[in-house]
Amino acid sequence: MRNGIWTKGLVIGIILFFIGASALPSISGNLTEVFKNKSSNLNPISSKANILVYATEDGSSYIYDRTVFNIDFPIILENYGYTVTVTDRIMTPTITDSLLANYKELWILSSKRYSSGVFSSNEINTILAFRNAGNGLLIMADHYDYVDDANQISVPLGVTFFGLVYHGPSGNLIYPQFQSHPLFTGVTTIVSSEDDGKMNVNNPAQIVATYQGDNLIAILNNGEGKVVFDVTFTRLFNAGFGGHNWILSGDTPQYVKNIADWLNPNIVIGNITGGLFKVKAQIKNIGGAAATNVAWKIELTGGLIILGKLTTGTIATLAVNGTQTVSSKMIFGFGKTVVKVTADTTTKSVNATVLLVFIKI
Repeated sequence: MRNGIWTKGLVIGIILFFIGASALPSISGNLTEVFKNKSSNLNPISSKANILVYATEDGSSYIYDRTVFNIDFPIILENYGYTVTVTDRIMTPTITDSLLANYKELWILSSKRYSSGVFSSNEINTILAFRNAGNGLLIMADHYDYVDDANQISVPLGVTFFGLVYHGPSGNLIYPQFQSHPLFTGVTTIVSSEDDGKMNVNNPAQIVATYQGDNLIAILNNGEGKVVFDVTFTRLFNAGFGGHNWILSGDTPQYVKNIADWLNPNIVIGNITGGLFKVKAQIKNIGGAAATNVAWKIELTGGLIILGKLTTGTIATLAVNGTQTVSSKMIFGFGKTVVKVTADTTTKSVNATVLLVFIKI
């Protein structure tokens, strides 16, 4: 009997809630403003597909400066329409906002040996802000002698480089265990060094390639700029350096091209907001051309979601620097949930609480 009374009371309460919500649209607007997501607005830069490759060698250690990376590697990417600038700490002592303003991707090669971390706090903030604005970032380290510069940037993103592992002689081709991912389209083998590094990977970063049980390559894709982490920068050495083919070995050129393609920013996800009835998300095109048929979805995982668990759609055309706000279906449920927004290959998740038809983010 008591259960029946409780159930009737709940149903009546829900009905009254709907009536009250529909009768008070002004309250709806105010609540949305109060609880809307506070994430940063998007600040895209130039739409040109320019890549800055930055070796951290400053001339004070074993010389892996720009000259060991600046021949074959740029040619490979320039054949696919990219503009590549290879520099180092000798030629470019400081990374600044004005320097990065001309680029869409930053490839950091942690090539200074026995470093204690070359980047200042301002440079670290500049690099992380560059990525937060939707631009691509690659971080390559090596064994323990070469991890400190990389870790200055990677640790805040969930990845720590360390240690040493033997994967065969230098210039050796290996057959890693690749997950299904655009980085490995057309890739079966990549070149390796005799003393690669290791890495620990924490959420939201995720491992996408291993070899002999060791983490090899990881990614971060959470709605801001994409990031690739790799345990050795030796994959980018010029062919002939030290008597090995390096970057021209096996499918390494395809792997390098895939990195550039995946990191090249096009679609990013901005603010995700809640409120009454629906979740909304901003989708922006920061690429160099109009984007067409951009598939998107909003899904809620966790809690008791009765209505609006999954919403999908397609944006027919999104102009350069254009933004479109997409909305979920009406949501009805209760409890803590995770709102995940996907647009093209980019994803972003936020925690939320659903209180019947109100979504607090």
